[in-house]
Amino acid sequence: MIYLDNHATTACDPKVVEVMLPYYSEHFGNPSSTIHSEGRKVADAIDMARKQVALLIGAKPKEIVFTSGATESNNIRVWFVALMVLEGKLSLLLLNTRRF
Repeated sequence: MIYLDNHATTACDPKVVEVMLPYYSEHFGNPSSTIHSEGRKVADAIDMARKQVALLIGAKPKEIVFTSGATESNNIRVWFVALMVLEGKLSLLLLNTRRF
């Protein structure tokens, strides 16, 4: 089968599944709760992933934000652009477009 609807969902690369599997079954602590070892372990793994992505695309780790999906990503982008406009660091041009 040829799957052409990658806007809806995309198969996960087997290498990613292999690396992530322990975090679905063994190390599932809350990374925001670093008062316990499982939380610290997951937070460290996320920090390492952030550094790897940053290195891969030539960014700084603090510039990498992981989100749960497209809606959250788009909302962050809209807020970031709005903040830049309010701070006078960006001019904004709005266009009315249609999605077909």
